[in-house]
Amino acid sequence: MNTGFSGTYQVIKQILQLEGLRGFFRGGLLGMGKSTLSAGLFFTGLENAHVITKEFRNIKYIPANVIDFFNACCTKAITTFIINPITVVKTRFEVVGVNEYTSIRHAVESIYQKEGMKGFYKGILTTLMRDVPFSGIQYSSYKFCLDIYKNYLNPSHNPFDSPLLISFIGAISGVYAVMLTYPFDNLRVRLQCYDMSNLQIKGLFDLIRQIYREEGIKGYYLGYLPRLMKKAASSALTWTLYESVRKDSVIH
Repeated sequence: MNTGFSGTYQVIKQILQLEGLRGFFRGGLLGMGKSTLSAGLFFTGLENAHVITKEFRNIKYIPANVIDFFNACCTKAITTFIINPITVVKTRFEVVGVNEYTSIRHAVESIYQKEGMKGFYKGILTTLMRDVPFSGIQYSSYKFCLDIYKNYLNPSHNPFDSPLLISFIGAISGVYAVMLTYPFDNLRVRLQCYDMSNLQIKGLFDLIRQIYREEGIKGYYLGYLPRLMKKAASSALTWTLYESVRKDSVIH
């Protein structure tokens, strides 16, 4: 399947044919819950991480971006582990053409009965491999772009006074992070849903070999465009809201 616009168009047609417009909102409630909880945990943890690592910013041999990357990675690792059960249920709900579950409760009960607690942490390794570096790369590149703007492009202007600028930088950092980490998201989805298909895999490395053997390098980027568009939009909105709230309580 094409990994770009034509492939995305084919998936849109398939969803419409199989499920209609409601197919695009499958897992919507779970998605809202996951995003809200994830954002709350991540930004709360990030602010606390900044306090804990404050003294390290006075060490001239440690670049500020390295500290930002470290803080975001550690915070995201904890957040990801907490919300992974929601991610698993949400992912299975979103599989095109699969109507195995009639409700969220049914999904939770079914996963627990068939796979036990470990079923809710299926794909946790690839989720961590995606989310942890994604957050580190996104946050450090976001802060780096802000520093470039403040120090070189327009020193007299406070970027936090411009929601449009913040949303643009947020979107760019999100796109950059997605392109570097998307293969792990591809692996995560396949691992969390493999028992709902005809795939016969023995683990992560077996899946990596199978994808390369059957689809080549482009197989790792299958479906990247929807996530790219989603993260560009969500990153722009998230960072704008975050900075708007933060500006009233913290001195930048």
